[in-house]
Amino acid sequence: MQDSSRPVIGYPVHNVNGCAPPPPATSATACPYVHPNPYPYYQPPPPQNQRPTFFRLFIIAMAILLFIFGITLLIFWLVLRPHLPDFSIQSLSLSNFNASNQRVTATWNAQFQVSNPNKKLSITYADVVSSVFHKDYFLNETRIVPFSQGTGDVRTLDASFSLADSFVEGKVVDAMNGERTRGEVKFNVGMVADVAFRYSGWRGRRRVLRVWCGDVTLAVSSGRMTGGPKSCLKPIFVGALVVDNELMLPLILDGQKAGILRLKLGLSANTGHLLPLPDSLAAAGVPPETMADDCGRHDDKQQLAKRVAVAIFGFLIIFAIVVFLVWAILHPTQPHFILQDVTIYAFNLTAPNYLTSNMQITLVSRNPNERIGIYYHKLDVLASYRNQQITLPTLIPRTYQGHQDVTVWSPLLYGNAVPVAPFLEVGLNQDMNAGMVLLNVKAFGQLKWKVGTWISGRYQININCPVYISFTGPTKAIQVGVAMKYQLVQSCSVDISLLN
Repeated sequence: MQDSSRPVIGYPVHNVNGCAPPPPATSATACPYVHPNPYPYYQPPPPQNQRPTFFRLFIIAMAILLFIFGITLLIFWLVLRPHLPDFSIQSLSLSNFNASNQRVTATWNAQFQVSNPNKKLSITYADVVSSVFHKDYFLNETRIVPFSQGTGDVRTLDASFSLADSFVEGKVVDAMNGERTRGEVKFNVGMVADVAFRYSGWRGRRRVLRVWCGDVTLAVSSGRMTGGPKSCLKPIFVGALVVDNELMLPLILDGQKAGILRLKLGLSANTGHLLPLPDSLAAAGVPPETMADDCGRHDDKQQLAKRVAVAIFGFLIIFAIVVFLVWAILHPTQPHFILQDVTIYAFNLTAPNYLTSNMQITLVSRNPNERIGIYYHKLDVLASYRNQQITLPTLIPRTYQGHQDVTVWSPLLYGNAVPVAPFLEVGLNQDMNAGMVLLNVKAFGQLKWKVGTWISGRYQININCPVYISFTGPTKAIQVGVAMKYQLVQSCSVDISLLN
């Protein structure tokens, strides 16, 4: 079948190391040559199954988990969207009021209205404590029965405060009497509660909620609140440090840290929670507005940290969503390869174990992507028998394949007097005597994806096309001169992986 006068067609042979193959042995007594690499003058192809490293797989897994976690939190937040309750003071009355000689006797009756604006979250209130102040001076406090609010629920709370000939600083007494002579006295009313949001069987962590209703004006003549119901300031969450049954709060005076307020804590008989003892709170004499300012600053710092964390987390979620959308829209699909035909010019096995094989193949590639182009780099094609290379690799020129384009290559593969391993020689003789030989046409190289003007990094591509060559009996081969052409239309397996 070999015709040395036939002109060479197809792509030129790519000799890797520039060395000619050794001549075939002419003596039957020549010793068989066995080498760890049975074809030492060819560069072996790269591994056929390159996979991403463990680190890449770990990063991909973490990115997927982060994406799922972010989407879950985003959906949870969009569905629930927790809002703080709204507080207002409906009425405040003052009776039995007497202030003289640093002694005060008075009774206050307050009525609050609490609204839950959440449509899917209920709220539970525990350890509810309400206090009354004159400007920044603590006067008295009382406890309110714990309660719960369903979604959209509105609740009315009553609180009573009483002083019976209690000591109050002289400047505070003078200030109250001065306002009294003008016909109006202003008080501030606050409330602190341990709250938690609930949704079905889920309950959020408990936090301390502070409410401040400032400048509530009472008419001296009637002892009742003027101007009708008044909305309180927006509630805020506050934090503190508990050490050895003492509540430690930083004091801020005139914008400067003035020290640490220590309030002794007692055990609540109702809930078992630690609460500030009324005596310690009254004895401290700390302006509640100062504490409110400090809590506000502390809350601002917490809010800033939360906003930064939310911004970073939101950026990661948006980035993951963008990557997911790009992948979903583009959805890169690996190219399809078909071995259309093989033309055999020579396929001879000579003693002791040399194989000469010359053939030309037609390899068809189709890009199924509608929005992604493919650059092929350093694509080498060769033939092998039972994983041993039997031809020189032929280099296919660099090629760009557009969207849904079809590219046809017809490289010439040849190997003259290629030594094969002795055990392969036995198998090859048996296959040739049986009239059917299974060869593998393999291609390996690199490719890049192109989307618009963006071009990806390099990926390893490995292609494997099985070929059954029949030598005896009726075959599908067509004789072309001294050559035999086999029409195959054989699908090839394609493996694409990241380069390490």
